[in-house]
Amino acid sequence: MKYGPAGERNRFVFLDTGVLIAHLRDWPGSRFLLQSFAESHNLAVSVVSVVEVWQGAKSSEHDRTQVFFDSLNVIGLDYELSRLSGNLACDLRSKGFAISLADAVIGSTALRSGAPVLTANTKHFKLIPNLEVWDFRERL
Repeated sequence: MKYGPAGERNRFVFLDTGVLIAHLRDWPGSRFLLQSFAESHNLAVSVVSVVEVWQGAKSSEHDRTQVFFDSLNVIGLDYELSRLSGNLACDLRSKGFAISLADAVIGSTALRSGAPVLTANTKHFKLIPNLEVWDFRERL
């Protein structure tokens, strides 16, 4: 999807791995919710979510999964994002909070993009300072 200045979308919304799985497994309301977001936002995922989804994908889901990922903006890792993610996880751990490396990368990717994360796992993402967290379950 390419848009010129007049048709440019507002901003990114990062989809957490759980949201991707809910959509791919046809959770009630998930398809409609993502379609409504896609009308006003660029839907994006971290490359880490791509790894997580593919590791659990059944062979019967491969074609549908590929088509879905082809419709999203997949944001990769670079050195600065890797450093930011590692520092974030370290800072949270020093304050007594545990966050998975995957969530640290997804959250850092969204932070760097200035975008919210749509997630069913608000507990971990709300630990990340300055990250806008949207609760997937509340929006269904």
